[in-house]
Amino acid sequence: MSTLTPRIPGNFRTQWHAALKGTAFEGRLPREFRSTVATLLRDEAGIEAAQHQLNHAHMSTTEDKYAVPVTVLPDQTVILEQFDVLSD
Repeated sequence: MSTLTPRIPGNFRTQWHAALKGTAFEGRLPREFRSTVATLLRDEAGIEAAQHQLNHAHMSTTEDKYAVPVTVLPDQTVILEQFDVLSD
């Protein structure tokens, strides 16, 4: 139980892994959750919202280290539909 005082990193890791044991998130690291939060907030509310949520002084930290990069590619559906063997 927390007493609202800073936690020793080793104790935090032990509690973290114990809390996630047996869940779909077992073995995940806190940084992975921060990345997920940063990406979702960036996509839904903008990068500034993600920056503030993660308490970063610089937006570049949020963009470069946490938010998953967006890759925009051309739509290749017409070409890939050649694999549709069920029609005809």
